[in-house]
Amino acid sequence: MSRFATRLGTALLAATAITALATGCSSDSGGHSAVDLVLTQSELPDGFTVAKLGKDELAQVTDQLHDSTKNVETKPAKCAAPGSMVSSIDAKTTGVMAATSAKFAISQSVQPVDQVDGGVDLAKTRDRVTGKCAQVHVTVTSGPIKGAEIDVRHTIVNASDIDDADQLLVVESTSHTVNGAKSGTKDLIVGTAVTSGFVITVEMTAAEDSSGPLDRDLFTTVLGRAVEKAARA
Repeated sequence: MSRFATRLGTALLAATAITALATGCSSDSGGHSAVDLVLTQSELPDGFTVAKLGKDELAQVTDQLHDSTKNVETKPAKCAAPGSMVSSIDAKTTGVMAATSAKFAISQSVQPVDQVDGGVDLAKTRDRVTGKCAQVHVTVTSGPIKGAEIDVRHTIVNASDIDDADQLLVVESTSHTVNGAKSGTKDLIVGTAVTSGFVITVEMTAAEDSSGPLDRDLFTTVLGRAVEKAARA
């Protein structure tokens, strides 16, 4: 797997296993238009370069996610994600985009809502990142970071400027991970929106060699463009 695909998998793992912003597992039905709804190079802010992710890389990212999310212990237990979030990434029905700049890495997925088992209820998802779930402890029991202990703090981000979403939730999470002798702190912003029958997820992390806070305004710009594109489809 390429270094970029590995970073994408790590970001998606954080989004699914820790913040649980997807609901259910993908099925094999649905149309093909979601593939055309991810942002292109020209639609991203200046400075970002879109990476090409081949079928094999997507499959490896999916395998990494599936292995890592099905065996995660979360405390409080009620804050746990409902099982493995992603069973497959079908390049024919699910749009996936990943891009980097000098400071940030961004990834996006677009999927028809009717492909999500049980539908999407972001009000319930919000309950898993607020109240007693605003601070959680995660133990990873399998996958590429098996044995890692992760303390996560969630903050709801106001994204009221995004008008086209029927449902919208944006969460910024700071996670401190200890894995053997290694430790580190990572920030992640995840925005999930439902519009026009599609669920759109956008994630931002710091680029590999970058430090400093994430840019909420830049993130909101990207998420807003992603939601608007799907809403106009």
